[in-house]
Amino acid sequence: MATSTAQFEADADVVMQTANQPVLEFIKAPMLHSWRHDALVKWKLARDEYEETFCQRCLESKERPEVAMKPVKSSIARELLEVICLYELRKTVDSVSSEVLLMLIKQRIGTVKNEQVPDLDELFKRSLKIDLKEDDIDARVLKYYRGFSTIIKNIGLGKILGVGEPDAEGFADRMKLRCTILIDNLEPRTVCEDVKRYCKYECKEAKRNGFMLFNIIKEKARAQHKYCSGATHSSNLHISATCTNGYIQVGHMQCGHHS
Repeated sequence: MATSTAQFEADADVVMQTANQPVLEFIKAPMLHSWRHDALVKWKLARDEYEETFCQRCLESKERPEVAMKPVKSSIARELLEVICLYELRKTVDSVSSEVLLMLIKQRIGTVKNEQVPDLDELFKRSLKIDLKEDDIDARVLKYYRGFSTIIKNIGLGKILGVGEPDAEGFADRMKLRCTILIDNLEPRTVCEDVKRYCKYECKEAKRNGFMLFNIIKEKARAQHKYCSGATHSSNLHISATCTNGYIQVGHMQCGHHS
């Protein structure tokens, strides 16, 4: 009975060959060279993409991902791995598994750098922007939420602002803070004020329910966009000019001589 065996390069990267693709294809695992908070965040994102791509290719090649994929332990530079195991875990390299290392990395990513929580108001005022050039309102709002999530991950604010499970400790407080930040940084200000007013008088639950708030923001942003589009169209009609008897005439006003 034929068996499928993963092939590795000298640096332990996997060589894969799919049934429909005779040319060997390399899927390179990201390497971790630094214990800096931002480096860990970047590596974890790259690792997630690597695993997702790898699993998809394994569906085609019939490989087992858990067997063929490059382990987390092998994806950490040797010198860094040794000091992590010795000082962070107080164990030998041989006794530490990839699962333990990944858990340690996730714990570090989930906390703010140097355990110092930044000024959240200033942080999001500076970093969280809504793209007003995007005329697709659904895409604009989703991009706004995506940017919010990215900031939380990059700074390590998961314990303070992460969604988590509804029955987890502090869930209600995190949701309320998330909603406050999302509302306060909305633009244009007319949409921000509309959302605040609606949440204050008509739907108080939205001030602590991010899913409700998401729909309200889209609704108010659409209404504002529709109003502005209509106002612009009306303004263009109003200032359309016709040339009469040598003058540019707008409505009943003569605006200047036309030669």
